[in-house]
Amino acid sequence: MNNAYYIAANSMMSQEKVFSTISGNIANISTSGYKKTSVSFSDMMYSLQQTGSSAEYSIGSGITVNGYNKDFQYGELKETGSNTDIAFEKDGFLTLADGNDRYYTRGGSFVLSAEEDGFYIANNEGFYLLDADGNRIQITQDEKSFQIDSNGVMFFDNSGRTLNLAITSFENPEQLEPFGNNLYIAGLELKENTQTADITLRQGFVEQSNVDIATEMTDLIQAQRLYQMNSKILQVMDEISGMANRLRK
Repeated sequence: MNNAYYIAANSMMSQEKVFSTISGNIANISTSGYKKTSVSFSDMMYSLQQTGSSAEYSIGSGITVNGYNKDFQYGELKETGSNTDIAFEKDGFLTLADGNDRYYTRGGSFVLSAEEDGFYIANNEGFYLLDADGNRIQITQDEKSFQIDSNGVMFFDNSGRTLNLAITSFENPEQLEPFGNNLYIAGLELKENTQTADITLRQGFVEQSNVDIATEMTDLIQAQRLYQMNSKILQVMDEISGMANRLRK
């Protein structure tokens, strides 16, 4: 009987994590480049039980959250007209740096960060965009007008200077670790693919969130019903326990 308490309680705690995840998805529906997060579950340990006739059977302990997954399905592109906005049509990540740490992003809105020795392209959090040689992209006062072609080649109108952006892709981007602010960290097991033949960049665009509000509301209703059903199980088990205690008296 007590096992039913644990199973129902575990399920309710798991559904609470679903509520939080869906809330985060809905809150970021207007965040450029945001990728939908989903929750995956796994069943908990089984234990052997014995009947009065010495026959054995196994019974589970409910479910638990196994992990959180990012959906890297492409979002729609929105034109902004800003030459520091970058988006990918399909696969691809830009490389950013904060000191010696490397991060990856699907693009987004960048700014020109003014420093003593010139300007650098950075995101709003101050992470620097890198070129193909792993260097920060330094821009002079006369080089603020630049073009980025579909292969990630930057051309500065006034100086005629060109450079390549650090572009990469991953065979399993779902294994990237979210860092926040649409940045990801690649573990040692992930191999980068720096071949850019199949990658297409769009300057002056940002990728919109891939969250679908209709899907999120459907998932929310389903999670709510599961939570209510398990809450009802707890209520029924509490009533049964009360009846059993009264019979003992």
